[in-house]
Amino acid sequence: MRKLSQIFAIAQMMALPQLRSPVTYALIFTIPGMFLYLFWLVGGMGLGRHVLFGSLIAIPMNAGIIALPQSIVAYKFRKLQDMYVASPVNQFIYLMGNGLARLLFALPGIFFIGGILLWAHYMPVSALPVAIAVVLLSWAVGCALGFMLASFISNVMVISQIANLLGLLMVMLPPVSYPIELVGARWRWLALAVPSTSAAQLIKVASGVSKLNSPPFIIFSWLVLVGSCVVFLWLALSRSRWREC
Repeated sequence: MRKLSQIFAIAQMMALPQLRSPVTYALIFTIPGMFLYLFWLVGGMGLGRHVLFGSLIAIPMNAGIIALPQSIVAYKFRKLQDMYVASPVNQFIYLMGNGLARLLFALPGIFFIGGILLWAHYMPVSALPVAIAVVLLSWAVGCALGFMLASFISNVMVISQIANLLGLLMVMLPPVSYPIELVGARWRWLALAVPSTSAAQLIKVASGVSKLNSPPFIIFSWLVLVGSCVVFLWLALSRSRWREC
């Protein structure tokens, strides 16, 4: 119970300043809206709805990959992390507190995109359990990757560049915001090996949007997403540098 209270206290302290900033919501809503408009111009909502499904993955995952490491490095620079290192808070609690702060940061965008998908009947209510599980796993993968980056890189400018590049590679390059059917048949397994692709594909299959819905593809997607979450969290907790050497 004490650990939970510590996690929520860290999350509240880290999340509130950004949640009170109007720029936060502008970024969350504007970027998916721009891609939706561009894809709608090219292929109508048949293609545009894939942007909505992709945004449902990109928002929580990039909250961990891009926003979390930049925040942690900034805390190092301000010597705020030293306070946690010297306190009874351990590495797991610090990771979970910062990760929960990123989830709170992402929730307005997740609810907004999810609401559009339900309202437009692109995602049925029956797909909600799968969507919630996949969004949480995507958030966990992103936070684990972001925490590892922040533990090894202490330069604010460098971490910003690397985090943005990794977020771009994880979410924009693979078939997350566009149909995986556009990828050649022999490359689809390789595309699904990327956690963000597997996450988006699972929600699309549950919503009846993707035709790539055979059991082997679905099982492989779950294995990739869950396996990535377990491996990255283990690496974040066992290999990342919590204390400065």
